[in-house]
Amino acid sequence: MVNDCCLLSAKIIDHLVKIWTPEVHIYNVNTPLIKDVLSTKIFFTRLLENRSASLFRLLSAEENESHESNISQPAAESGNKLLQEGTTKGENTEWPDDTDLLSEPGYGGTKQWQWSPNFVRLQEFVNEHGHVGGGLTDGWCLNQRWASVTPLRAAYQVVDGGAGGVHSGQEIILEK
Repeated sequence: MVNDCCLLSAKIIDHLVKIWTPEVHIYNVNTPLIKDVLSTKIFFTRLLENRSASLFRLLSAEENESHESNISQPAAESGNKLLQEGTTKGENTEWPDDTDLLSEPGYGGTKQWQWSPNFVRLQEFVNEHGHVGGGLTDGWCLNQRWASVTPLRAAYQVVDGGAGGVHSGQEIILEK
């Protein structure tokens, strides 16, 4: 399957090189990891702006100690658990805001983070928002088991610009 995904991606890239226009800076290509990927449909899509959850979680003090023994767990086993359960950890372990953990007792010393996306929440987000505005977002397209190509242009957006948003124009004072 992986070889077929690579082959399809290479064919898509060859096609994109031939039709590339100056308005496009880069293309984002997504291919579903499915058995018959070489015969899947391919669509130009728009980007689904994902705001579903953090991709990482802070390990507890106990997990920091045992992390080295767990790191040898086969990647396929860990990946399957992520896909099936949406997390690599038990149910009652999600924190509403990871920054709250930094003030918790027992988090002294080195802070270790683990890649732990919540695929269940991501799937729910795509199901709810992926088709809004006429469908054909990259997330919605992948849900249909189709390949997606999204033309992108480098454009930076200011989050709040210090004008009433998160930081509200506050002066930054660094510790000495």
